[in-house]
Amino acid sequence: MFIALKVVWEFVKRYWGYLLGGLAAIGGVILYLLWPKSPVPSPVIDPKNPTSDIDNEDKKINDAKKNEEERQKKAQEDYDRTVSDIQKKYEADERILTDREKTQIQQILDETSGNPDELTRRLSKLTGIPVGDGK
Repeated sequence: MFIALKVVWEFVKRYWGYLLGGLAAIGGVILYLLWPKSPVPSPVIDPKNPTSDIDNEDKKINDAKKNEEERQKKAQEDYDRTVSDIQKKYEADERILTDREKTQIQQILDETSGNPDELTRRLSKLTGIPVGDGK
């Protein structure tokens, strides 16, 4: 029995690194298998209508697109109305509204969207004609 113990001890002394690595690997596998798992959140899907979320997103996208189109249409109408008003006042003064002035008017409208007082002040300064509410 002493000889068997001596042989085992020599084996352990010689290959202790491999034995330790093997024990670490086995311990890692055991820990992995026994460690509590956190549940993975799953998306909540309405069983009666599984495409309702997609439909809601489509509706939001379409509403946003519609609002943007309305905003652009309103901005274009404001531009057309403002240019028309200025052209009428220029014609009354026997002046011609140039393309450069039209471009400057468009730039002012873009820069002052949502601020009618600033718009009126800047257009009056550009054209020399009272524009907007101060007709």
